[in-house]
Amino acid sequence: MPTNILLIMADQLRADALACNGNPVIDTPNLDRLARTGVNCAACYTPAPICVPARAALATGCYPHRCTGTKNNEGAILPGFPLLPAELAAAGYRTYATGKLHYLPYAPPGEPRVTHGFQVTEVAESGRALGTWDPEGRLHDLMPTLLAAAGQPAPEGIDGLDLSAMLRGGGPVRDVLVAQCHDAPRQQYMVRDRRWKYLYHQDGAVEELFDLDADPHELCDLARSASEPAASRRRSLRSALIEWCRRHGDDAMLDGDDLAAADARPHFRRPPPAYSPFGRRYY
Repeated sequence: MPTNILLIMADQLRADALACNGNPVIDTPNLDRLARTGVNCAACYTPAPICVPARAALATGCYPHRCTGTKNNEGAILPGFPLLPAELAAAGYRTYATGKLHYLPYAPPGEPRVTHGFQVTEVAESGRALGTWDPEGRLHDLMPTLLAAAGQPAPEGIDGLDLSAMLRGGGPVRDVLVAQCHDAPRQQYMVRDRRWKYLYHQDGAVEELFDLDADPHELCDLARSASEPAASRRRSLRSALIEWCRRHGDDAMLDGDDLAAADARPHFRRPPPAYSPFGRRYY
């Protein structure tokens, strides 16, 4: 008997809005029960912090700059990339989507809507579209993980990793995690390891660094600190980002052997340290 798969994705639901994650006000008994009887991933990240790139990564198992050609919201999944519902349908599943897909491109009048592999879709796109169609013819880890649960191999060439062993109590599957947002010249990146979070903003070549063990709410930016271990971790994570961009073909983020930089917009200039401890974080 194939494993039934139900994937629920809530739009704009923060992890700290759940009682099981320590929220003292909001009551979420059903989600708490799921967390209690299943696995609650306390350090799960999206490869992109805005809607369409994140959802495209979930559907394809690939980073947004690959599967849509952009890190902005206007992208659509490019032809030739594997699609989670299509892979499941090929394995004999009946695939159905309801609610908000967001990455669904709206077809011109008279043309069938593109539903990215779902056999049936009943879509409500924040008031933009409502209807049902049967088409003819660290989200990005969900694809290989769900395919493994269905007993199917992951397509070759995707970026996502199968988390099945980790979900059963195994160790971490990555040394560092990378997320991306926006296109040049305003690209933004995050690199996260078990303790440190490094952010790079092409706009002004701004760096940020946070020690998540000592500063879980990211209130103290250590990017300008000359003290150890902060200084060495900043250099190490910056190098890790450069190597990641090379390995994943993200050439727009590179300028030779270094990260690409652009002049800061005047209204986005970073305040001096004495003014505020906060940077402009999107992750």
